[in-house]
Amino acid sequence: MRSQKIEIRLLQEKDIPLAMKLKNQAGWNQIERDWKRFLSLEPEGCFLALLNGQPAGTTVAVRYGKEVAWIGMVLVEARLRGRGIGRKLLEHALAWLREAGVRTVKLDATPAGRPLYEKLGFVEECTIFRWSGSGRRSTAFSLPAVNRADLAEVVTFDTFYFGTCRERVLYALMRDYPGSGFVSRGPDGTINGYGLARKGEKAMHLGPVVASSVAVAEKILDNLLCLAAGSFVFIDVIERNGAATSLVARRAFTRQRGLTRMYLGENSHPGEISGIYAISGGEKG
Repeated sequence: MRSQKIEIRLLQEKDIPLAMKLKNQAGWNQIERDWKRFLSLEPEGCFLALLNGQPAGTTVAVRYGKEVAWIGMVLVEARLRGRGIGRKLLEHALAWLREAGVRTVKLDATPAGRPLYEKLGFVEECTIFRWSGSGRRSTAFSLPAVNRADLAEVVTFDTFYFGTCRERVLYALMRDYPGSGFVSRGPDGTINGYGLARKGEKAMHLGPVVASSVAVAEKILDNLLCLAAGSFVFIDVIERNGAATSLVARRAFTRQRGLTRMYLGENSHPGEISGIYAISGGEKG
């Protein structure tokens, strides 16, 4: 049997076609723009594995300050799975994050990936289910579009619920998809909710949706569904937020596959799940 040599180097923009091939093998929803966003957010945290010099796998790690980092896009060439490539990628990413002083690492694990993450010390935090359905113009738009002028207020509001500041990610999503989201304000003019949407290969992805009440979340969700009228839609919901589950179920969405949110470290910034009605995506929390 030929010996195998696994090496890790930085993922580069020239590698995106290979990354898309691996993503397509897994049947995921990301598009090239998502990979470019990862590279712009964390150019030193995107990695490519080589097996005997040939591209074999990917992963990305995005830091939210030193409090939390998120690992995503753990992908291995289908014919090369089972050779330790995924583990090598994760160990490399975790070593990089430790050196950067990050205290907690999180990820949303597929059933296939969970055993590896458990071996590396990750523990379960909660369950997330993907729901699928269709956008529909059932109501007129009743909320203003979110824009970059709202960013500072959105970040302050979001940080309480997410658990740490993700300004760079929210800025990047607003930059890449201008006008693809809504903001809600209370009688005093302060933000009490927002929601974003982005394009995917298989479906429009709605999320994050963060709100201070069910009524606000419902209005944001209906506006996002109007925005996605005529499109197939994915929404990822934390199971423990029963109100969020009820909102999507009442709109004739169907529950699909589950993910397990896991963490490594102290998890001192868990956030407030009651206000998260849709996550940003399994690859970034």
